[in-house]
Amino acid sequence: MGQHVSRAARHITMTAKPSRSELEQLDKPALIDLLLQLLERIEQLEQRVPTPPTTSNNSSQPPSRDQKPTQRPPRGKAKHGPQFGHPGATRPWVAVPDQVAPQRVAQCAACGADLTCQPQPVEQRHQLLELPPVLAQLIEVQLCGCTCPACGTHNRAVPPAGLESERCYGARLQSVIAYLKHLQHCSYDRLEQLLADVFGVAISPGGVDNCLRRVGQALIPAASAIHAQVTTAPVIHGDETGSRIAGGKAWHWVFVSADAVLHQLRTSRGKDVPRTMMGDHRAEVWVCDCWTGQLHAPAATFQLCLAHQVRNLQAVIEMQTQDSVWAAQLQALFYNTLRLAHPAQRASMAAAAFQAEWADLERQLDALLAETIPKGKAHTLQRRYRHHRDHLFVCLARTDVPATNNCAERALRPAVIHRKVTNGFRAQWGADAYAALLSITDTARLHGRSPFQAILASMGTPALPVPST
Repeated sequence: MGQHVSRAARHITMTAKPSRSELEQLDKPALIDLLLQLLERIEQLEQRVPTPPTTSNNSSQPPSRDQKPTQRPPRGKAKHGPQFGHPGATRPWVAVPDQVAPQRVAQCAACGADLTCQPQPVEQRHQLLELPPVLAQLIEVQLCGCTCPACGTHNRAVPPAGLESERCYGARLQSVIAYLKHLQHCSYDRLEQLLADVFGVAISPGGVDNCLRRVGQALIPAASAIHAQVTTAPVIHGDETGSRIAGGKAWHWVFVSADAVLHQLRTSRGKDVPRTMMGDHRAEVWVCDCWTGQLHAPAATFQLCLAHQVRNLQAVIEMQTQDSVWAAQLQALFYNTLRLAHPAQRASMAAAAFQAEWADLERQLDALLAETIPKGKAHTLQRRYRHHRDHLFVCLARTDVPATNNCAERALRPAVIHRKVTNGFRAQWGADAYAALLSITDTARLHGRSPFQAILASMGTPALPVPST
């Protein structure tokens, strides 16, 4: 009878949902068999639950690779423009304009009488911005000479700075070409067309290359000074992204300090790059993600980017497993750390209150890292944080160490756009010139200076205005 009922139980589980009366006819062994089958089926279904898609919210994937939802047009008439209550903003009035254009009334609009001799005070004023015609000028440098009547020596004039004989293009034009090519990501075709349409300059791709090479060589001294400045900084941020040089794989590295930004393009993503960059120097704190090449940089200690950790924990939360609660608790702890480490929050708190909240975060972190978690993505993250326990709260111990590596990531974004537009560099000299230019322009921005003027300052004296002799 038991064997017969067990077969009935198997029949029930494999066909349709059993009724209450059918279940009441089963004995205890048959019910146990049925329960075990159901538990096995539940486990199979749980394993078939799809993993949440990887996005910029739960990984290091850039937002540009996220799946964009289709946006339906809003019903009715949508109001365009600023939101209600948004304060208006206009261009500030300039007290001393470059030019003044007084407009007088010539004759009366009603009767046609001559009004040119009548006093006409200003009744209304407005200001506008305009560009003067910007056309390149071709300069012929003529070196005059003569023979000295006293000693018979023949003398020839020496060209002044900016008008050297080896120059085919002036410093300002070369700076514009480098600025448009490297900072505005113009392709060779677009750059040639822009120079011809706007400036009246006809130039070949070879001419553009010569200008970029000359700019790169001129920027080397300034880039070397930035290199020395970064290596001696107490706190350094490091990050890297993919690039291409001569059709091969390469890596674009960036190292950011409080006063300078250094870019380098290398064919390696390993620990040798930051070690070679630092030379004999050693940073006090290195802020980075969990990439091994960064974590082997010469530094006394490290601060892991908590923004990366928040995204990694978000991936575990979206899986909706039993470990998601642990991940949510740790993510909330890191959010509180980000809040507490913010300069404005730190400045608004008394020292005792800050220390008390910091100590509470330490206790919470220790408790979460001591929990037993089964193998999986959450367990992997727990092992990471146990290993880097001393690298999570350095941002609370020092006011000059932020909790994220956002400044290095922001410094790399233009390089990513440049790679997508140009598909990399044809030769190593082009990569080196680009890295030197970014180092100088990013450092200039850091100090509130114009990137274009920073390039121009490294190129020497412009040819215009022509120096008088």
